[in-house]
Amino acid sequence: MARVRLILSWVFVRGPATVYESAESRSSVASWIILGGMALSAALGAAGGSAFALATGRSTADTAWIGAGIGVGVVTAWLVMLIVVIGVLWVRGISPAAAAAGDVSPEGKHTAEFASGWRRTGEPLVPGSLIAFLACMIVCFGALAAQSWYTARAWDEPSAVTEGKVVGFIDPHWLSKGSGSVVVQYVVGGTEYEFKTGADLGERLLKVQATLPVEYAVERPEKARAVWAVEAARDDLGSLSIITGLFAVLEALAVVGYLVGKWRVSRR
Repeated sequence: MARVRLILSWVFVRGPATVYESAESRSSVASWIILGGMALSAALGAAGGSAFALATGRSTADTAWIGAGIGVGVVTAWLVMLIVVIGVLWVRGISPAAAAAGDVSPEGKHTAEFASGWRRTGEPLVPGSLIAFLACMIVCFGALAAQSWYTARAWDEPSAVTEGKVVGFIDPHWLSKGSGSVVVQYVVGGTEYEFKTGADLGERLLKVQATLPVEYAVERPEKARAVWAVEAARDDLGSLSIITGLFAVLEALAVVGYLVGKWRVSRR
């Protein structure tokens, strides 16, 4: 019985804590453990699938692949469990090093020794640095989402679409991002107009002499933009809004956890 408890402890507590501690110390051991575990689990799954196929008369190759996929899925589920275990250790105030040593009591002899940089019992559940980090992510992704919204918004004046041609390329500035800009030329009513746009428009990379659809204002033909730029901005807006929303939810939860922790500490 004691041996079974020891095995379960390594699978559900000490193993995840050891892998996390190895990764935290920038050791390559954790990576090799994970890769080796996936390879071994996939091999065992493939072997089991092959044996099942031979016993039932099914396709050996297909069943082996299914077994290998199940093996990799088991390791993936264990990695998800690792995150949950680390979260529980954080809440309980037990460092992964102490848990890896087999000491899972907040008052254990290893807790004070290995708790450097880790939450201790009685401290706030959420550090202020995490709240600041999430706030920075909200600002960054929120700014990108706002820029995409500004680019993708519909004009409040009549517009039309014509064909434009890339007539020049502008190398990116050393502080700018992306693949540079291009100069697009288009003709409305016999008059040539030009505007600049990014060379990288979503899945399209514009080059000199390339043609593209151009949207221009009917009453002000000099006002124009690339239709592909609008489409790319609309695609980015959805994903950026979701990411910003997720960070906002995490920020709200972090603030609640921080305030609850402060309130509990003040009552002690």
